[in-house]
Amino acid sequence: VHVVGDPEQSFSGRTSLFFYFSKIFFTFWQKKICDRSVVAIYVAESLKNLYPSQAKTGSIVVSDIIINRKDILKRIKRFNFKLKQLIFVGTLSQLYKGQMILIEALSICKQRKLKFVLKVIGDGIFASKLQNKSKKTNLQREIKFLGQLNGFVEIKSYLDKADIFIL
Repeated sequence: VHVVGDPEQSFSGRTSLFFYFSKIFFTFWQKKICDRSVVAIYVAESLKNLYPSQAKTGSIVVSDIIINRKDILKRIKRFNFKLKQLIFVGTLSQLYKGQMILIEALSICKQRKLKFVLKVIGDGIFASKLQNKSKKTNLQREIKFLGQLNGFVEIKSYLDKADIFIL
C-alpha cells in the first residue's frame, strides 16, 4: 500500500453529511488496508504512525520529490525592498498547509505597503474558495493561481525565479 494522505484530515471541516460519513468510511478502510498490508510506503512519518502496517520492517517513509544537487541554485539571492516573488506549491484539495491563513497574512502585508506577487502551484476542490478569498481581500492582482503543472522541471523553473518559498 502507498499512503499519501489522511482521509480524517481530507474530509474534516466540511459540513455535509456526505463528507462526515466519507471521513468515517475512508479512515476505517485505510486503517484496515494498512493493517493487512505486508509492505507499506508512506509520504510522512505521521501517516506511518496513524496507519501502521502489520509488517513493521516492511514499512518505509519516502518523499515523492527527489531533489538532486544539480537542482539547487548556486547563485546568491540578494534581498531588497522591491517586488518580492513568492511561491506556494501544494495541493488545494486540503487546507492543512494554511493557505487561507497565507492569504490573510498577505492582506496585512499589502496594507503595510509591501510589494509582492504570490504564485500558487496546485489544484483541488478548494481552489475556487481560495480565489474568492483573494478577491475579497483585494489580492487578485498579487496572487496568481497557476493550477497543476506538469512535472518537476516546470515547477523548478518557477521555484528558481522566486525569492521566497512558502510552505
